Parts: sequence; structure tokens; C-alpha cells
Amino acid sequence: MESPHTHLSPLVKRFFSLKTASEKRLLVLLVAIVCGWAYLQYYQHWSPSHVETTEHYRIESSESPENTQAAGKICERLYETYASTLAPAVNMQPIRRPMKMRLYSERDEFKRCNVLVRGYAEAVYRNKTCHQYYDTKADNPYHWMLHEATHQLNHEVAKLNLKLWLDEGLACYFSTNAIVDQKFQLGTPDYKTYPMWWLSFVNLTGDWQKDVATGKIIPLETLIQSGAPNPGEDVNNYYLHWWSWTHFLLQGEEGKYREPYLQLLTKGGSIGDFEETIGNISAIERQWYLHYQKQTQKARQHQLAAIQSAGKRE
Repeated sequence: MESPHTHLSPLVKRFFSLKTASEKRLLVLLVAIVCGWAYLQYYQHWSPSHVETTEHYRIESSESPENTQAAGKICERLYETYASTLAPAVNMQPIRRPMKMRLYSERDEFKRCNVLVRGYAEAVYRNKTCHQYYDTKADNPYHWMLHEATHQLNHEVAKLNLKLWLDEGLACYFSTNAIVDQKFQLGTPDYKTYPMWWLSFVNLTGDWQKDVATGKIIPLETLIQSGAPNPGEDVNNYYLHWWSWTHFLLQGEEGKYREPYLQLLTKGGSIGDFEETIGNISAIERQWYLHYQKQTQKARQHQLAAIQSAGKRE
């Protein structure tokens, strides 16, 4: 007599052949994982409508050809600006093939194709590919893309092995500069980029200890050692600190720390690296604090001027 399981699939036969409940639960779990992975691949499937190739980039895109070309041009300007800024100290590696980018036509499409990325991310660099969308509604449609493209340059061209505060600091620095006639105005912030649109809300008291106690200021040692913010911490505050330290070390004190900072990039950016290359953290921290305070004041002045200008137009 045939077994009632004779005509069942091999997987089902395997299930019935298992002797313990734990074995059966494990098999069910493995099947669920495989099915979940298959569904995720289906859900995230994406095909570009066209491909734009520039000297250093290969951009797969579902955005319009015109906007894709514009994105390619601004990425090439980023490459040039990045190389000229870091080249005196950093050994830039020639690329063997164009760097990979994916340009999505809208935010929802980016989110669907990158569901495992942190919820607040508007672009991401992963698996040697930059993923971002072209924000047609924004005054600066490129800033998310430029942030991740800087990470790409850090890893694929400069071959830097950076602590998070330096890696994110460089990405914030290059992605937030004003762009005029396709040229990056280094050191001049575009307040319509992230995280610069939060800068005017930072109201420092002028009292270092008080601002540290209230969380407005993150001491550099904490910034270096902690890496990414913990759950519940103000992510925007971390990004502003990462940007401001890079801006200070490249632009502040009349360029006093520019060359040491470039050397710091080649070392990685630990506390020991900082004090060996740039100087005593406590002393330099107070200089940075004054620089940061001035930048917040400039941001508020810019915001007030923009409000007044909008009022006059009305």
C-alpha cells in the first residue's frame, strides 16, 4: 500500500519525515526566510529607462534624460572639486571603470527600491553604487546625491579609511556648498541643503559648559568615540557637528588647520590621530565653538533676509 505522502512534493515529504517539533519549526522558519527574501527581490525590482555615461560615472536612471545629464555634469564638478581639495595630501587612485549610480525619478521609487535603508535616509551609498532620487521640487535637486557621491569618492577614489565623523563631515561639506555656474563655492553654505536648513535653529548661549549640558554641543571626543547617534538622540545635531568640524578645519582660523586636516584624513581620525596631527582637543574645541557660533548667526541672518525679501515680493 502506498504511503499517503507518496505524491507530495519533496519539501513536504521532508517536513513529514522530521521527528521533532523543533526540527519542523526550523524548516518552517527557513521556508519563511526564503519566501520573504524572494518577495523582497520582486518588490525592489527596478529597471532603468536609460543610461548616462560621463568620464567618471555610469548613471542608470528612470529620471528624464535632461535631468540625468544635469546630474552627471554636477557629479563631474564634484569629482574635480574633491580632487583639487584633497590631492595635495591624499593619493587619488585612477578609476578602472566608471563609478556606479542609480538615479530614481521620485522619492517613492527610491524608498521602494531601498526598503532596508534607514527610514530617514534620502539617498544611500551601498555595494559600490550611489542610490538617490532627483528632487525636482527642491531648489537644490542634487544635495542628497552629492552627499552619497562624496562617500563614494572617499572609498573608491581616495581609498580613505575614516572614522565616521570625518567620513560624514566630508560628505556634508561638499554637498552643502553653494553652486554657481556649475562651480562649487567652497566654504559658502547653501542653506537649502541638508543639514544646513537646521543651522539657524541652533541657538548657542556662548557658555560652553551650559551648551554641553543641554546637548546643544557634542564634545569632539564624544563625537569621535560614539560614531553614529544612539536611538533617541538628535540625528540632525550630529550631522551639523560633522559638517561644522570639517568646515572649521578647512576654512576656519584663516586656513591654519587646512594642511593638518588633510594629513588627518590619511590617518583615519581617532583621538590620538587628531592630537598628533592638529593639536590639543580642548584648546582647539573652543576655537571651533566660536566658529560654529558665528555660522549659526550667519544662518539666522540669511533666514531673516530671505523672509524680508519674500515679504517685499508679496
